[in-house]
Amino acid sequence: MQSDEQGSEQGEGARERQLDAVIAEYYRLSDTGEMADQHEFIQRNPDFASELKDFFSDARLLQHHDPSDPTENRPGPTIGMGTSPRAQPAAGSGMRNFGDYEILEKLGVGGMGVVYKAHQHSPDRTVALKMLRVGRFATEIDVQRFAAEVDAIAKLEHPNIVSIYEIGSHNGEHFFTMQLVQGSRFDEYLASDQCDRLEALDIFSQVCDAVAHCHDHGIIHRDLKPSNILLDEKRTAKLTDFGLAKHLEKETNLTCTGDLVGTPGFMAPEQADGSTPTAIDRRADVYSLGAILYKILTGHPPIDVAEVNLAGAIQRIRSNEIIAPRSIDRWIPRDLETICLKCLDVRPTHRYQNAREVAEELRRYADREPITARPLSRSRRLLRWSRQQPGLAVTWLAVTVFYLYHLALLYLLDGPETEKSGSIRLQLRW
Repeated sequence: MQSDEQGSEQGEGARERQLDAVIAEYYRLSDTGEMADQHEFIQRNPDFASELKDFFSDARLLQHHDPSDPTENRPGPTIGMGTSPRAQPAAGSGMRNFGDYEILEKLGVGGMGVVYKAHQHSPDRTVALKMLRVGRFATEIDVQRFAAEVDAIAKLEHPNIVSIYEIGSHNGEHFFTMQLVQGSRFDEYLASDQCDRLEALDIFSQVCDAVAHCHDHGIIHRDLKPSNILLDEKRTAKLTDFGLAKHLEKETNLTCTGDLVGTPGFMAPEQADGSTPTAIDRRADVYSLGAILYKILTGHPPIDVAEVNLAGAIQRIRSNEIIAPRSIDRWIPRDLETICLKCLDVRPTHRYQNAREVAEELRRYADREPITARPLSRSRRLLRWSRQQPGLAVTWLAVTVFYLYHLALLYLLDGPETEKSGSIRLQLRW
């Protein structure tokens, strides 16, 4: 009886996490403008129709809390450890003053929080203020995850990581303030006409140094992507949004087996598998760095998830069907392609083992020294091509088998006659 109850609880927990992922997918589609019709989304996910109807009904009620900003609580596309976006009162809604801070505008949303541009009265400065999306309605687990993000950033001092200023709570709402980066996001830069590949590679190298610093301190980011990289006015990279970060040396129950952590298109296959938390380590960040490098080289992520739902995106990530960058643009340097594909290997043991190795490899490339990674062997390239073009691969295989079969048949049928005629010609010559 006890085992049945445990199985039932596990089943409910798994369904809860799946529902969270479906809702996060709805917000991702809404943010990108691909879908705004709630009824259509419910029809696409009939297994969760009842829960989605309740969620959309609750969301409409909560939006009345701040009618001037109906998108106040829209979460970003990040899928975060089963965090439920279903109770979304407006964090900071209707507020102009928040303790010692005057909120000026909303800058964006992260894995679990919303970020505002705010003016601090003492000392007199402009900062980025981050608080929980669920505000005073935060659960204990939400607060623990928020505290884990603060703890992760507070331990890190690096010129390419945002600095933290103050940690506190006001009227029951937890917050922290950090350095305000006046500039743009890396994804915006990559999509702009000002994007230069050499400069983008230099920015990427700075990001690798920042992630290497995290890894040296036992912290993995778990949500590396261009939109989590800010650029200041001098185009210096600043790594931000540690909402899904994890300290490898600390045991926590904030992530469970089956939870999806990261952003589709940039998350490692082991993250998409919902692997046990201990199976996700520094090499997951290495994969994400490879995905960022792939976007720099080709203009899009290695796994295209723009036109599929969450389940389809996860399937594509698991199958790891990645087209080699030079197959898209033959002018891409071969060494950069080699570095990129080594990061993106589906087998974690075959990747660089941490970001420090990636940073050092990039320095070798920049200094025109031989890199340590080796290109894929002919057999591996053939296997990758056959997975990318299964129809064409089967056709060529069938043609090859057809000709080999007939060559063998001709040899078997004509072989004895050929030997006999050759013997006769030899006798006549004598």
